[in-house]
Amino acid sequence: MVSRRERLPPAKEFVIVQSEFYLAEAANRVRAFDYAQMTAMLPDFVAFNGRPNQYIDAPIRVRVGDRVRLWVASAGPTHPSHFHVVGEQFDTVYLSEPSGTPIRGVQTFTVLAGGTTTISSRDAPELRMSDTPAPLGRISWVDLTVPNAAALQKFYSKVTGWTAMPLSLGEYDDYLMLDADGAPQAGVCHARGANSGTPPQWIVYITVSGLDEKLREVEALGGKIVMPTRSMGTTGRYALIEDPAGAVCALFETA
Repeated sequence: MVSRRERLPPAKEFVIVQSEFYLAEAANRVRAFDYAQMTAMLPDFVAFNGRPNQYIDAPIRVRVGDRVRLWVASAGPTHPSHFHVVGEQFDTVYLSEPSGTPIRGVQTFTVLAGGTTTISSRDAPELRMSDTPAPLGRISWVDLTVPNAAALQKFYSKVTGWTAMPLSLGEYDDYLMLDADGAPQAGVCHARGANSGTPPQWIVYITVSGLDEKLREVEALGGKIVMPTRSMGTTGRYALIEDPAGAVCALFETA
């Protein structure tokens, strides 16, 4: 594995080495290497970092929203690693050493036996917000909700240079828009499901404390509640408001 001279964006980094074990029958409680089994390409175990199933009992844990970088090697000796994380999509995959021309939006990447690659990702279902509370008053997120997000994400990809990362919602995809470093900058969403009725305009999410009290203040000061409070799961909750001048934004409160 080769790390380029230019520093990559900060991330939680892990080395993952896939290898195979070809074992003969036990003799004196020891199972020796079985060459014939290797030539037949029938391993007894395929393991990450030398211990079969270790990450079932002790999975790697990171915080929601953290960037994760995986340095992946396939030690073989025979099988490639079709590397993927269940329920995840990698936002950046570097071919061999981290070059200036990575590929984006990959679910599974094949690393040949004896090869390596570098993969960056974030936890896709919660990418809209980090679970690290933002300072009060900060714009925590921005997104756009329209009838045809699939078409509009292509417009913004061309105009801004963003890369669209699909987020599956079952029957359709919404899109996370990534910058050149693979960091999420905005969302382009369909006006379907929970997003039905959202105005078709860019909406900023402003972090506040005490959302219910803030909504009462909005109405007392001449504003309107456009969309009542909605949950964002473990991240927090938000509501859409209209100010006295008619502009719409979201007030967001962390969980």
